[in-house]
Amino acid sequence: MSNSEHPDNGGDSNDTGCGVDWGCFSHDTCELEEDLKNCIFLFKWRQEDGAIHFILRAMTSGYIALGISESGGMADSEVYSCSVKGVLRGWNSARGAYKQIDVVPNSLSDQKVTSDDGVIICEFKRADYISDSDEMFLDLRSGNNYTVLAAWYPETEKGVPVYHKTNRMSTPGKVDFTQHTTNSAEGGGEFLPKLHGILMTIAWFGFAAVGVTSSRYYKPIWPETTLWGKPVWFSIHRTCMVSALSSSLIAAVVIVIHVQGYILPLEGNIRFLHAIFGTTVIVLAICNAVMAVFRPHPGTPNRPIYNWAHWSVGTLGLYLAMATILLGVIDFNKEDSLLGGIPKPVFWVAAFFVMFHLIIWMSLQYISITIESTGRDNDVPLVNELDESEKAPINGSVGTSAYHYCLRDFCHRNIAEVADWMSHIPCMLLFLMPSEALNTP
Repeated sequence: MSNSEHPDNGGDSNDTGCGVDWGCFSHDTCELEEDLKNCIFLFKWRQEDGAIHFILRAMTSGYIALGISESGGMADSEVYSCSVKGVLRGWNSARGAYKQIDVVPNSLSDQKVTSDDGVIICEFKRADYISDSDEMFLDLRSGNNYTVLAAWYPETEKGVPVYHKTNRMSTPGKVDFTQHTTNSAEGGGEFLPKLHGILMTIAWFGFAAVGVTSSRYYKPIWPETTLWGKPVWFSIHRTCMVSALSSSLIAAVVIVIHVQGYILPLEGNIRFLHAIFGTTVIVLAICNAVMAVFRPHPGTPNRPIYNWAHWSVGTLGLYLAMATILLGVIDFNKEDSLLGGIPKPVFWVAAFFVMFHLIIWMSLQYISITIESTGRDNDVPLVNELDESEKAPINGSVGTSAYHYCLRDFCHRNIAEVADWMSHIPCMLLFLMPSEALNTP
């Protein structure tokens, strides 16, 4: 990105005048008229007789919007949006919380909007200062600096801007509208949201899924081998879950920085729901990590309580994280979708990963129950044999209940005696329930 002042060279017949006669903000250089066919957007301004003359140009047929921001972001910004229906004034009290407000009398003049061949051009003059204006009418006189925001979107409802998703840019620094500076935004505005999504996907589809699988189904593997002083399954589980939590926390910080706070209900149902689910996932992950650090020793009275709590919080967090990721990539073709223009196959790829994990877990549970039911001595059982005390409910205990025991016994009998695979479905669903195999060193 650049912010520079061009020397006065008298201009050129093909020159847009940026840095000489006009202050400019563009997606790239866009300084020659011949470059405009590839210029995504170009905003120009200059002071003329107590007003700022704006010319806004973008490759869209919907609307184009100029934001004048005191905060440096969308919050506390005065907005002028243009469509074929004219120029509207609005105010952003928070990111996405746009409301249309009345144009200050005698503040706008020489309005002209044209749309042709997928390009919209909006031109108007806005008074730099009016003494009796409302408090949202910003003072654009010399010495007052603001961040310039650009937004454009191909669709609009009733001429009012909708959330512009990926089509947004801002100047790298604040500008004085009385100065002829050039400001170039060379990159897109979605780096932080993409980084957030990548980190969350790695955390939950990668680290968390592997960590859960190792603790549930791989305890008998390498029984005499240790890794970092602990059983192999536990070292894998601990490393993966710590990595998942770390990635999630970094992703949360990244998106908070991007939205400059928190998503508000006004920004759309899907976006707000995604934010609520995501926050809940982070809280659950932190709670589970704290429980793991202070877990009671195996064999102590409180250990069964920990087993159930650790399993419940972890399972809820994992499934909720997967649902949240799906919300992040699905395109409802509505204004409150999270990402504009995202390829539809992305959602199906994410859905495939969810189904893949569920199928793997159900298959592993099926295999583990099958092995236990055969009674083969050369296999290491995934759970210890139930003793008499475990075959009946224990008053005041959260340990193995009679219901749990009977359900497992039902599955064992069906697997051993019935060939119909449909009878195995209740057994495969046992992957949703904790067992003695969930004990942690």
